[in-house]
Amino acid sequence: MDSKLNEAFSSWFDTQLSGQEKEQVLIRHFGYFQEDFVYRLTEIIEKRLLELKFSYSVARKVFASVSEAISNINKHGKSTALDVGGLIVCVKEDKITVSVSNIIPVSGRISLSSKIDELNELNKEELSSRFHELMKRSIVSNTTGFGIGFVSIRLNCDTPLKYSFKPLEVGHLIFSMEFEV
Repeated sequence: MDSKLNEAFSSWFDTQLSGQEKEQVLIRHFGYFQEDFVYRLTEIIEKRLLELKFSYSVARKVFASVSEAISNINKHGKSTALDVGGLIVCVKEDKITVSVSNIIPVSGRISLSSKIDELNELNKEELSSRFHELMKRSIVSNTTGFGIGFVSIRLNCDTPLKYSFKPLEVGHLIFSMEFEV
């Protein structure tokens, strides 16, 4: 079943660049995100953004957000197929658009939707407060999983997080999230 899921996901991912001009695409990756690869990938993104004359603070926000998004793909994958993800980073004029996608169990849809919808309703001060509270809780309990990654991504964004779900096979969905910095 893993290979069928990956093939269907890969086919869907290939259609995601249909509206983008090739020169706008900074990075496109589909597959596994090994730790050393993620580090090199985020370094490349940061370097290219600086070469395109984006400020260091914008490049760092993109770097941090992409790292968090990929971390979520890796952390929430429960099998070989669920560890696969997609990343597209595009630059158009003064905006950077990041799209990430991965396979999730159908059971995760409601939880993800409610978390993202809640974060999209918060203003920057509320997001910052939530981030600091979650950081304190994770330090005290020495655990992760409090949603710090999504809060961090949302803090770095200029717009609300956009997301969608596409049915894949019984019990699985493609979760896709897009954000702008």
